[in-house]
Amino acid sequence: MPMNVKIFFILWLSSHWAAAQIPENLDYTKLDLEELLTIKVVTYSSVARKQQTLMDTAAALFVLTQENILNSGMTSVPEMLRQVPGLQVTRPAAHQWAITARGLNQPFSSKLLVMADGRSIYTPLRSEILWNSVNPVIEDIDYIEVIRGPGASLWGSNAVNGVINIVTQSTKETQGTLISGSVGQGEERNIISWRQGGKLTDQGFYRVYGKFLQQGNFVDSQTVSLEDKWQMAQAGFRSDWEDSQYGQWTVQGDVYKGFVKDTLRSPFSTTWLPDGYNQQHGFNLLGRWKLHFPADEFVIQTYYDLNHREESFHKEFRGTYDLDFQHRHLFGPQQEVIWGLGYRYTHDITDGSPVSVYIPDRRQNELLSAFVQSEFKMPLSALLTTQFVEGEVDDLQLNLGVKFEHNQFTGLEIQPSMRLLRHLGPETSIWTAISRSVRIPSRIDRDILAVGDRSNLQVIVEGNPDFKSEILQSYELGYRWQPSHQLLWDMSLFYNQYYQLRTLELLALEPLKIRSQFANQMTGEVYGLEMTYRRQLTPNWQFALGYGYTDTQLHIGPTSSDETGENMEGNDPRHQLNLQGVWKLSPDLKATGGVYYVDNLPNQGVPSYWRVDGQLSWRPNPHLELSLGGRNLTEAYHPEFSREVGLEQPLGEVPRTFYLQFRYQSE
Repeated sequence: MPMNVKIFFILWLSSHWAAAQIPENLDYTKLDLEELLTIKVVTYSSVARKQQTLMDTAAALFVLTQENILNSGMTSVPEMLRQVPGLQVTRPAAHQWAITARGLNQPFSSKLLVMADGRSIYTPLRSEILWNSVNPVIEDIDYIEVIRGPGASLWGSNAVNGVINIVTQSTKETQGTLISGSVGQGEERNIISWRQGGKLTDQGFYRVYGKFLQQGNFVDSQTVSLEDKWQMAQAGFRSDWEDSQYGQWTVQGDVYKGFVKDTLRSPFSTTWLPDGYNQQHGFNLLGRWKLHFPADEFVIQTYYDLNHREESFHKEFRGTYDLDFQHRHLFGPQQEVIWGLGYRYTHDITDGSPVSVYIPDRRQNELLSAFVQSEFKMPLSALLTTQFVEGEVDDLQLNLGVKFEHNQFTGLEIQPSMRLLRHLGPETSIWTAISRSVRIPSRIDRDILAVGDRSNLQVIVEGNPDFKSEILQSYELGYRWQPSHQLLWDMSLFYNQYYQLRTLELLALEPLKIRSQFANQMTGEVYGLEMTYRRQLTPNWQFALGYGYTDTQLHIGPTSSDETGENMEGNDPRHQLNLQGVWKLSPDLKATGGVYYVDNLPNQGVPSYWRVDGQLSWRPNPHLELSLGGRNLTEAYHPEFSREVGLEQPLGEVPRTFYLQFRYQSE
């Protein structure tokens, strides 16, 4: 049977099965979809920086709730994201993930903004998401918001293809003692977490935690170990206060230390670097203050993040200070304005290797920003006749926003958006959006000097001091439909136009020497669709189905000498499918499972694959839960992505994993 036929057959078959998702940490078996869709997303949400329901959201939003997270049996944030329709999640190595939304995936996720409680998890050295430094206690995660598509008008540069915000629970919701852990065979070895929550005052609460994890090695196609295991220890705290006069206060911080075992080759050389234990450690401290009035809301957030990494190619010491201010004002039931100011200061010191250096070896960068977004609600007749009629339903919602940023590489960047949503009835909404966003240069684009050898040639790759921002112009159309209390359709179409994408251009060809430089001589289009279908058949039986289609077309400029840039088309799967189910077999016994299909990646040499996960959970008493499960059950090993695009090297293969988990929680 052709793959397209298989996929659409599964889509049709599952229309009788898909599951409702439940926001927040509620008992989802007691809620129907009508109740779910009226639950607020959360203050300071990623889509609009305010509370709003899914049916009022003019964006391709998907929320992984605490129930989704715990039911999946997955023990890391990037692995949990496999449940998001259309999101491409790949694992090139045991300690590395390549994740993107809507195409153009790379070993470094340069066009994705990821935040943990509003703190950016990103290094401007290589436009990279530091996934292995994101290790909260899984049970403390309240939800994970995922926006497929640009969010630059609110969140700024690098929020190009998507925004992910990991939000942990208030300390008021995490009282008592939690001890959880996992023991596995495969990529997962040992994980142990401890958290203690308590009360400071009548309105003040706290928690402290510690976590330790070990991940095993991946293998190549010959089942030879790639020696890429990793280990991390992390601890932290959070405290929350709430006062009717002085608002809400949050202070939280983390400290972590670990290592990655690595055998790696330079992207510009055939020389393998020696085996080593790459060290990583750092800390962060964040404070947030929210103040509410009848027509106004103020939010001030600041954090400092220090990260030190010692890798085979380089050592990086980076500190980031960030200050963000936001004010929301209601002019009435039909209009509101949200505006804000931001300041970010980063300082870094890099220590190169015989393979690569950054010139200069240290930088101090400042990012200044301001944004404004206005929302108008009106009846459709008022838009057509410019006259308001008292008593009419506000079925139109218009959002106009723009973000101004000034960086030291490319100067002023302007990133506007327009979003329009119409309620076709109390159970149906349709929305459309036009947005512009940019990915500003990183230090690898401007400052790198890499020297290697290939086929007896000296290969030199230089950064370009004139490297420009990569630009996206995005067009989106979405539709949400709730024909009954047990059923929800959510579908989005997108068309993305990219300009000034990065290429590698030949500067000089000399005897036994090649000199190249990064430039911006590629354009492209990516289009596709994403569908989510959820249904709750009974209070004890739920399913969720997701499908994504992506088509990537890249074009090298007429004066470009880059012969491989267009190959990046083959980094994205055309088809992706995921299906999750929850069966509550009895009050104490629950079975959960997931089926995933990912199409082949021609540029990676990665064939298509199916993945099946399953877990059986037993709760012998209200405080203890035991789970037995497996991941990647269809194959002993399968590859997902290459660490170095376009080079001949062993692909890391994700192993089949079996695990035993426990969770004890006292009140």
